[in-house]
Amino acid sequence: MTVLVAVAAVGAALARRSLRLSIRWRATVTPLASIIGSGFLVVAPMLASVVGSWAPLAMVGIVGLAYWVGSAMRLVIMEVEPLLATNQPSRSLLDLNRFSGLLLGFAYVVSVAFYVRLMASFVLRDIGGGEAAANTMTTVVLVSIGTIGLLRGLHGLESL
Repeated sequence: MTVLVAVAAVGAALARRSLRLSIRWRATVTPLASIIGSGFLVVAPMLASVVGSWAPLAMVGIVGLAYWVGSAMRLVIMEVEPLLATNQPSRSLLDLNRFSGLLLGFAYVVSVAFYVRLMASFVLRDIGGGEAAANTMTTVVLVSIGTIGLLRGLHGLESL
């Protein structure tokens, strides 16, 4: 019963219009949706097909790796972010922050391209599409995503 009450309370809170329209909420939900989609919808079935009955152990390894990367991120948030918030952060810290932002953006583009290519392979697998068809589908999807981003910005991509 307690779980049902908690689920109902969280559901009611998430259904509030003010929360759904909040910029901070969207900034939180957009990357989480990508991570959750990748983790549960792509990685788990892929692991099962690659490592078979070892998939649960492989997933534990991936979660451990993710926790390790997350601990590095938490350290940066606790130690580096306050330094960046000061009036006079060092030039090297600012440069490192910009460089890390560029790397993160590049990693995200690679991740999206990988998952779109994977999606194309899955979609075309059962209808006999070959590599050329999967590459064409990937290109069309990526160009469409880029066009929506260019024309409608992040809000357009979130809607997508």
